[in-house]
Amino acid sequence: MSKSEQQLILAFREDEDLICELLNIVRSTTLSHSAKVAEVSRMLRPFGLDIAPIECEQATWTATEIATELGVTAALVGRIANQHQLKTPDYGEYRLSKSRSSSKQVETFCYYEAGRRAIIDAVNQRTNDHKNTSAKKRKGQ
Repeated sequence: MSKSEQQLILAFREDEDLICELLNIVRSTTLSHSAKVAEVSRMLRPFGLDIAPIECEQATWTATEIATELGVTAALVGRIANQHQLKTPDYGEYRLSKSRSSSKQVETFCYYEAGRRAIIDAVNQRTNDHKNTSAKKRKGQ
């Protein structure tokens, strides 16, 4: 096989991989519409195709931002969101973000104000429940 044939095959495989990645993004059942457009735009930018991002209509917060606000861990925020089934379109949307531990992109749930408020209420309720339980134990009940 000649060098030009090898280069052509390599280029074809790279194009095939890009098409598969694009299709996976577009077919995602969890990513929000704006996240899909942003990722497709990022992937096509090297080809001179600039797609304007869709602005999110609502402010959003990550689990880390909410956790910092409450003085708890992001893991606790995630557990509470899962326990209370808050990772739904009513409470936020999935977006792609860069993983802290690798170069990969991961789906991250970003909370709307309704989701943020629900998490704050759940954390406050949890804190109050723990305080009441501790007080009862101290009183010998």
